[in-house]
Amino acid sequence: MTHGIDTSFRQKKQARAALRRRTLRHRLVAGLAVAVLLSIAAGFYLTAEYWSFGDEDEELHAVEGADDMPADASVYVPAIIDLAGDPMWI
Repeated sequence: MTHGIDTSFRQKKQARAALRRRTLRHRLVAGLAVAVLLSIAAGFYLTAEYWSFGDEDEELHAVEGADDMPADASVYVPAIIDLAGDPMWI
């Protein structure tokens, strides 16, 4: 009578290892997909003020009296200019 190791043990071990690899791969892909979606959402959120979807002043119209003003008319320019980040002392 010859003795030997049952091959089903090795097959079960290989099947468990394959299942672990497959599970790890699925988790990595899912994590990567979530990271990509979160980065896209964060990009849209942080740059929302720069996006225009056409709901603001699509057609500009001339105001009344604009054609009455001569081309060489003087323009008022304020003497005090407020610069961004510059403290303004009056």
